[in-house]
Amino acid sequence: MSCKLSESEPQAVYTKINRRFNQLRENNVSHETVRKELLRRGYRHKVVRNIPMLTDRHKQHRVSWARSNKQTDWERVVLSDEVSIWLAGGKIRLWCKGSQEAVKPRNKHSPKLHVWGAFSARGTFPLKVFMRT
Repeated sequence: MSCKLSESEPQAVYTKINRRFNQLRENNVSHETVRKELLRRGYRHKVVRNIPMLTDRHKQHRVSWARSNKQTDWERVVLSDEVSIWLAGGKIRLWCKGSQEAVKPRNKHSPKLHVWGAFSARGTFPLKVFMRT
């Protein structure tokens, strides 16, 4: 089975690939056949992660900042960052049969775990972890 769409569009849903594949052939194949073939070829069904999209302008700004800070005395600088991690309501994948809905009750305001950290030329600071909703 040759499935060009899966190579040019690896993020496509296998049912979409199946539909496209069957449009191009006389003999139709099942969704399951396409799913098995994608798995055999190393494709996996995964949840999409969001990553920031850096434009050329963003990249130029970062390079400019780095160049303008070449002479900075990094011994006197502390860099820090924080992240919030939602403990509920994350991405969940479910296979549903027919018209079944994929639903899971959740709190309106999910609890969050906050993590703060910092480092300098002299080393790292202890991580600070706290919870808030």
